[in-house]
Amino acid sequence: SVSVTLYPEAALINMNQASYQTLVALFELLAGLLPDEANLLADNVLKWRGDAPGADNKKSVRRDFKSAEDVLRVNGLSRTVFDAIRDYIVVGNSRGSTTDWAQAPEALLAVLKETQPDELQRVLQQRETRSETEVESPGSAQRTLSGFLRADALVHYGDQYWLRRHWVSLGGAAPGGTLPWRSKRTEPPRVYGRRGGVD
Repeated sequence: SVSVTLYPEAALINMNQASYQTLVALFELLAGLLPDEANLLADNVLKWRGDAPGADNKKSVRRDFKSAEDVLRVNGLSRTVFDAIRDYIVVGNSRGSTTDWAQAPEALLAVLKETQPDELQRVLQQRETRSETEVESPGSAQRTLSGFLRADALVHYGDQYWLRRHWVSLGGAAPGGTLPWRSKRTEPPRVYGRRGGVD
């Protein structure tokens, strides 16, 4: 059996423009780091990007992560931390945009609660309204999707679940293709959990 979940790229935390506070909450709440470790790691991300507080902008070179795996280049960011956050991050190029919390995965709402508690109620109301609209008008969610999406295909094979992740761009088929999207990147399949206990 296969189930597919679509996430707009904007619904995830962009590691190229996330604030220090957002990074701290991400590492603390989703990777389980202690506050001091989370603060140090968030600081290291800013340093790697070249936009740490107090940095001389004339001398520092701004760098972007090109793929999610690039965050492993950050001093102190281990594979364990990466595996804990990889489902919630993106490395989009739009530095001015922020996370669309109304469409974000449920687990990311803990980050919003920590960083913008006043915003949480508005987002929860927006999610509830959207959910009611989708019940009343099936297919409406499909019509509102645009831009870049992450498509997670969870495949049940034997006693394991495998995740095959694709990043796609909507709004134009590939040359000679019939599907209404272009494949941007496909990640290698990985074991995601065992039957009865999907991660």
